[in-house]
Amino acid sequence: MAEQHSKNDLNEDEQKALQNFLESLNTDMLKSGLPPVSTAMALKFLMARKFDVTRASKLFKRHLEVRVKYKMAEMKPLDEPLSKELLSEKLTILDRVEANKPAVILVNGKYYKPEEKDHLFLIQSLIFQLDEALRDSSTQRNGLILIYNMTDSGRENFNYKLSIEILNLLKDAYPARLKKILIISAPLWFKISFKVISTFLNEKIRDRVEFADVGDIQQHLEQECIPKNLGGMWDVNHSLWMSRCMDSYAEGNCDEPCFQLTAPVLISGRKTIDIPKQPTSHQPTSQQPKKLPDINVPPAESSRISTSRNGAPVDGMTVQQLLAHMKKQGSGGIKREFESLAKYDRKASYDVFKSPYNRPKNRYIDVICLDQSRVNIPPVSGDESTDYIHANFVDGYHGKNTYIGAQGPLPATFRDFWRMIWTTGTVVIVMLTK
Repeated sequence: MAEQHSKNDLNEDEQKALQNFLESLNTDMLKSGLPPVSTAMALKFLMARKFDVTRASKLFKRHLEVRVKYKMAEMKPLDEPLSKELLSEKLTILDRVEANKPAVILVNGKYYKPEEKDHLFLIQSLIFQLDEALRDSSTQRNGLILIYNMTDSGRENFNYKLSIEILNLLKDAYPARLKKILIISAPLWFKISFKVISTFLNEKIRDRVEFADVGDIQQHLEQECIPKNLGGMWDVNHSLWMSRCMDSYAEGNCDEPCFQLTAPVLISGRKTIDIPKQPTSHQPTSQQPKKLPDINVPPAESSRISTSRNGAPVDGMTVQQLLAHMKKQGSGGIKREFESLAKYDRKASYDVFKSPYNRPKNRYIDVICLDQSRVNIPPVSGDESTDYIHANFVDGYHGKNTYIGAQGPLPATFRDFWRMIWTTGTVVIVMLTK
C-alpha cells in the first residue's frame, strides 16, 4: 500500500489531473464491482507518467494485468520458494532518502540460474521489492536506476526471454520512472545478444542503456550509488533491506485492495481483473468475497447462525474466540481480513456524491458516499443542492440506521455537519481520526 501524500505538495494542474484520474478510473472500477483506487495509489501512476491522465490510466490497467499474470495476490514471501528467492541477493535496492536522488536497483547477474526454475518467483521477488521502494513519494518522483552487474557472470546466468519480460515490466507495466540502465562488465556474447534484444525496445529505453567496466563506473554514477565491491561507497546490506520489506509486509502495507484480485474482467473495454470467486458451504459463488491467503477464521463452538446484511449466513464467534483469533492474526492479518470484505454493491450508485456542486464538500475523491444510505439534511431555502453531506447511515446490532459514519467536517461544511447532528438527534460524537 502506498504511503499517503499531501495534496498540498501538488500544483494546481497536478491536483486537477489527480481529480480527473480518480473520477474516471474509480467510476469504471465501481461499475465493474471492484474496489476504488486510493489517492496515494493514484499518485504513484500519475507521477510515473508526469501527470498525463490518459497514459497513467493505461499504465494502471496494464499493471493490474501484470499482477494477475504473476499471481501477486497469491504470493507468500515468508514461504519457500519465494522466501529463498528474496534472500538470494540476486536483487536488492538502495532506497535513497536524499532529496532529488533516484533509488538504485542492484541486480547481481552471477546469482541467476534462470533455466533451473519458473520465472514466476523471480519476478514476484522483483515486484515485491519495487512495491516497498515505491511506497516513498521521493522515489516515485525521482525514479530508479538499474545496475546490472555482470561481473563473473556466464551464459548460464542469462536468459533472453526473462530479460525481455523484466524490461517490458519496467517499461510500461510498473509505476516507476526508469531513468538509467547501467550494465557493468558485460562480456562480448552479451553485447551481441543485447543488439538483438534492443530491436524489441522502444527508443527511449535504448537511449537509457549504458555500458561500463568496473574501472570507469564513476563516470556514470555517483559514489553513493556504487557498491563497495565495485569501488564505491554503497555498503550493500541485503539482510537489512529484506527486514524492512518483511516488516512492511507484516504491517499490511502490501494489501492495496485493488491489487488483491485474480480473474479477468472488462474495465472500459479492456481486460483487467475481478474479485475471485471461491464458494463456501454458506455462500453462493455469485456473492463470495475474495479470500486472501493465510487468513484462517476458527470455527464457532456454537451452532448458532447469524445473518449478514446481504442475507448470507455466517458462523458466529464467542468473545474468547474473537480475542484469540485477533491475537493469532496480528494487526497485519486483521487488516488483510478486513480488506477481503466486499467494498461496494455493484448496483450501488453515488450520483449525488459526484455532482459538481457537491465536489467541494468531499474531503477525499476516492472515498465515496452511496446514494442508498446517505444522510439527507434539510435543504436551505428549498434549494435541493444543499441537502448533501458526506455521511452514511450504518446498521447496528439491534436495528437499521443506528449509526452515522461521516467524514470530518471541512471549513465549508461545518454548518452542514451541525445541521445533521441536530436534525438526526445525535447525542454522541466519536472522533476516530487525528
